[in-house]
Amino acid sequence: MAVEYEELAGSPVERGTFSEFSATMQVICDWGDRHALMREWVGQLRGYPHANSGSIPAVPATSASARPFEGEIQSGGIVLGTDGPLAQYEKALVTIEFGVTQVGTLEVKASGPGQPLGWRQIAYAFTEDFEPISEFQTVSHEGFVWSDGKALEPEEAPGKQTVGFNYTLTRNYLFGDNITPLLDLVDKVNDLPLIGRTPLLNGMYFPAETLLFTVPTVHTRAISLYSVEFLEFTMHLHYRASGWNKFWRPDKKVYGPPTQIPIPVIAVGDWDSIHIEAEGTSGEAGVQYKNFKLADFLVL
Repeated sequence: MAVEYEELAGSPVERGTFSEFSATMQVICDWGDRHALMREWVGQLRGYPHANSGSIPAVPATSASARPFEGEIQSGGIVLGTDGPLAQYEKALVTIEFGVTQVGTLEVKASGPGQPLGWRQIAYAFTEDFEPISEFQTVSHEGFVWSDGKALEPEEAPGKQTVGFNYTLTRNYLFGDNITPLLDLVDKVNDLPLIGRTPLLNGMYFPAETLLFTVPTVHTRAISLYSVEFLEFTMHLHYRASGWNKFWRPDKKVYGPPTQIPIPVIAVGDWDSIHIEAEGTSGEAGVQYKNFKLADFLVL
């Protein structure tokens, strides 16, 4: 059963910096219920209740302290303690601290038949890291010749370097049932375009199927006073501009703008999709082969 309390009028104090938001609030409860009340707020990481304007998220309670409420202290009541008489109190004044180090949002734009248009926001406590990377792969030598017409040998096959980055996002203050939808994203790519709204990714646009969710890391932390455990969940996303369901095709022609007739070929070699051969045909492309399944990344 939830502990009954009332807020001390005028008690909320809010503080904000460039990257942090914190607040305190004081509530009054029965003296004998003070520990249960502290457990409810801190043990369950309840959010700051005055964050209802939409401008800040409901940041979690991080600590609480209690003392006798001066307006309700009994002047003469005492009880016998182990080492002597103890004062008797009616009410407790509990000060609750709320805070989060960084706040950001990830926006997902819905598109497609039957999906509502518009932007959806999620706020969360997080830390993040951004690391540029490059991948090297060897292209088949077949079909290539040197400038004098001599065919390339297998050991002379050209290389292809793909530039991308690893993005690490750590969400704090999660409970076990919160990570189930996140674990379902492992080895999948984003089905819709994403626009980053965190400090590192602010304004960056990620087309569909360019972010791969790899194996996450889960750390468990315990609030020993209340025997409540919560999780620190680190997600690793690998960005590839070409998309994760396309493959390098050395013989694919890249055409210039259609300002000339015929349209000139300006390069050879590009990323292309692979398809299952259409049933009953010879060489016609059917359903696209996708090495990685698609998933809704809105749960991030």
